[in-house]
Amino acid sequence: MERKGAMHLQYGEVRQAHFLERPNRFIAHVELEGETVVCHVKNTGRCRELLVPGATVYLERGTNPARRTAWDLIAVEKGRVIAAGWSGKVKTASTMVCICLMLFGIPHWLNLVCQGIILVTTVYSGVEYFVKNWDVFSEK
Repeated sequence: MERKGAMHLQYGEVRQAHFLERPNRFIAHVELEGETVVCHVKNTGRCRELLVPGATVYLERGTNPARRTAWDLIAVEKGRVIAAGWSGKVKTASTMVCICLMLFGIPHWLNLVCQGIILVTTVYSGVEYFVKNWDVFSEK
């Protein structure tokens, strides 16, 4: 069953490769089928914890023949999925309800209750997320 409003990413030709190095934030060198290939890195963030030599990466072939690189680095395998916990889902739902109520001009005391609910659920879910995944965030 497909959820209404769900976003599906569609990729063309995707290949598995192994990360070698990242000379700058826009490109990476990977080993693809025994050859060293230069590919474009879509996420120009640091990614130091993920892009380590030997890491399994996934590349998508570019469709523009005029590009400098034939491949885009689209994913890195870390061996673990970091999924949102129930507290994050409760935080999102309660925040949406509270913001809707606040937009309808609720009494001041109820506005403060809504702000408190948003604050508490946000802090709790954030702390839970980092505690549960601390080993991933603290890797060097």
